[in-house]
Amino acid sequence: MLDPDGRSIVLVEVKSRVGGTLNPQSSIGRDKQARLVRTLSALRAKHGWRDRPGRVDVVTVWWRETEERPEIRHFINAVSASGR
Repeated sequence: MLDPDGRSIVLVEVKSRVGGTLNPQSSIGRDKQARLVRTLSALRAKHGWRDRPGRVDVVTVWWRETEERPEIRHFINAVSASGR
């Protein structure tokens, strides 16, 4: 994605869960975070976007058993992408 600032590159990880007691974002461990940062770096290199800031956001969709609608949350800069 392109941030509304018109310059920043945003990689978005979307996680969903039906029921349960753990938030969907809890399933993004250190290994997954490292893969997301590497993916962002590779995309920026491939497309010549190294001069643009980048970040990794997480969007979660949680369908709780007792609710009619999902809880949707957007975590901006959820994964530290050092060297942005």
